[in-house]
Amino acid sequence: MPLHEFVTLHPGLYLLKRPDPRADVGVAAADSGGALDYRTREVPAFGSFEIPSSPGASGWRLLPIRKRPNGPFPDSIGVGRAPNCDVVLRYPFISKLHAQFLRDSLTMRLVDRGSANGTCVNGTSLEPEKPMIVQVGDVVTFGKLELKVVDAPTLYAKLKREARTD
Repeated sequence: MPLHEFVTLHPGLYLLKRPDPRADVGVAAADSGGALDYRTREVPAFGSFEIPSSPGASGWRLLPIRKRPNGPFPDSIGVGRAPNCDVVLRYPFISKLHAQFLRDSLTMRLVDRGSANGTCVNGTSLEPEKPMIVQVGDVVTFGKLELKVVDAPTLYAKLKREARTD
């Protein structure tokens, strides 16, 4: 499929989790009492999906940054552990409503909603209730979960690279 068709079918921004070969050990395992996996509550047309990855890796995971139908807070995209959030991150160190993405016609901002374990953009901690601009390529961290903000062209390039390595 050509790039322009892919972008048309998959518009918007996404949160991308890279494969983590340490997922079964270390800090992540200590936080949950065992190995962490990246799960989301399935919501029609809004669930996460996996990008093919090399054998042995934990795998790439992708979540769209978009409003789910009939979700709360109509002017923002909620991120948190609660099943009614738009982006659901089912980790014990994620707050029920951890953060929110706020969009206008020109920018997207991220605001921490007083989470217990904090939110960062490119290593800079967000002060609760003070939004920070987020752009494609930025790394956002919710608690200990690190995700990269990607757009459809970036995702397309990643999928092409992965297809060549399989």
